[in-house]
Amino acid sequence: MRSPPEPYRIKSCEKIRLSVRGDRASALKKAGHNVFLLPSESVYVDLLSDSGTSAMSSSQWASLMSADESFAHSRSYYSFVDSVRSVFGFEHILPLHQGRIGEHLFFQLILKRGDHVPSNTHFGTTRANIEAFGGIPHDLLTSTAFDWKSQALFKGNLDIEGLRTLIARVDKETIPVCMLTITNNTGAGQPVSLSNIRSVREELNRRDIRFYVDAARFAENAYLIKKYENEYKEKSLEEIVKTILSHFDGCLVSAKKDGLSNTGGFFATNNAALADSFKDLAMLTEGFYTQGGCAARDLEAMGQGIKESLDEEYLSFRIGQVAYLGEMLAGEGIPVYRPYGGHAIFIVVGEFLPHLKHSDFPAQALCGEIYLEGGVRGAPENVKAWKKEEDRMPEFVRLSIPRRVYSNTHLEYVAQVVSSVYKRRESIKGLSMVKEPPRLKEFTSTFERR
Repeated sequence: MRSPPEPYRIKSCEKIRLSVRGDRASALKKAGHNVFLLPSESVYVDLLSDSGTSAMSSSQWASLMSADESFAHSRSYYSFVDSVRSVFGFEHILPLHQGRIGEHLFFQLILKRGDHVPSNTHFGTTRANIEAFGGIPHDLLTSTAFDWKSQALFKGNLDIEGLRTLIARVDKETIPVCMLTITNNTGAGQPVSLSNIRSVREELNRRDIRFYVDAARFAENAYLIKKYENEYKEKSLEEIVKTILSHFDGCLVSAKKDGLSNTGGFFATNNAALADSFKDLAMLTEGFYTQGGCAARDLEAMGQGIKESLDEEYLSFRIGQVAYLGEMLAGEGIPVYRPYGGHAIFIVVGEFLPHLKHSDFPAQALCGEIYLEGGVRGAPENVKAWKKEEDRMPEFVRLSIPRRVYSNTHLEYVAQVVSSVYKRRESIKGLSMVKEPPRLKEFTSTFERR
């Protein structure tokens, strides 16, 4: 597979340095064998996350200089709202410093203890915020998603029968909202089809249940709908996004992904009363509601980035670059989840390290080995040792590709590093946990070698 060249030229650059193996070993030990705790200067190619790590365009940088930093109702606020409304279509739009504060405020407003919140798959912070307010998150993922080798399309879809079963089992009054994550980040970055979104909406309408979307990767999902869903092949990406969002009552968005911004997010809804309540609560912690904890320059960068994210040539390269890394790894026999999603490649840890048990924390161990081998940082995902109940999705090491940051040469280097680790995989030992935080464990847990 030959990847097309990047549809941009480099205007500014940042030096990166590959440290010697001994220094990497010392850094990993000091970080408690948790790659989230490594200082970024000790990392050569950083694929930990695609969140807030994108390169901004010259137009975004220019918009920073023209920002209006007035305390209330700045010109930049109105520019941001106009940009979001032109793409997403919602009436009430409130900026936030990032997506998870939107989750925190939203669930604080709508949840009662014991309420149920279905989704295709809740992202980790979504799940944690639901549980923080006494809610019960439910992952209702389509059955095709659990076969990592299957080339079935739209493996991010929500299981309609599973949704019906949940609604029949509990009082519908205890389901204040159904969430949908597009693309399905923790479900191997898989897209959700428009036909599935439409079916979920119809099911919820029968029970008068609200429908909200975590739309952090709205552009990548729209591109994959255009590519694979025949009904929309001739539609523009703008039309597809509008059609997607027309089925929802509102959205929560981290603009650090498809917003192509280093910070920021927003909450949007057509419900005026909910927007007013959200606004009042947000001002306790986020500052004035036209700021949402952001500087005006961040609002400008987000507004411009949201528009740029729907450039079809950019998205074609973006999705193609993810697939390029996937094909290189698969060509070396490395077990990777298929089909490739929108933002990352997911290595299937149980197939890579079959000799390790879940209690050996194999995803963390593999992340450490990939870092030791070549300074490449990935992230553990769906760690089985922390699961309270049966989970049919595999444990992963996720290699998230930042937008407009790395060249294909960088990814070729990543493939070489992972391949070298794969060749010595039988010698890799597990880890024991030293420190376990009460929630969002992957970020701050520490380990030691067995």
